[in-house]
Amino acid sequence: MMIETMKWIPNKLHYVHLSRNGREWKLHHYLSVKSAFIRGGFDSITIWVDDEPNGEWWDLTKDMVTLEKVEPPTEIFGKQITQPAHQSDVIRLQVLIEEGVGVEDKADL
Repeated sequence: MMIETMKWIPNKLHYVHLSRNGREWKLHHYLSVKSAFIRGGFDSITIWVDDEPNGEWWDLTKDMVTLEKVEPPTEIFGKQITQPAHQSDVIRLQVLIEEGVGVEDKADL
């Protein structure tokens, strides 16, 4: 019974990377995606971005993923959100609710 339930969970991985404030795509971002791509067994990897990253590590990453543009939220439940980390948290929750999938937090690296 447990195995039947598990196949309803989409085999997709999502990341959120907000770079509008100059946040670079660095080596650890690339390594996280590369590891998931090679070892994770996911059907797809999506990165939700406000602006497409750039640089040498992004150039090595972009062929492994699908990009989805998103406008960072400015409030939640009437409370203003200004910190990119908090905006990213809200986006992760929205993706989880809408997609029902795992969302990687690069802060865990």
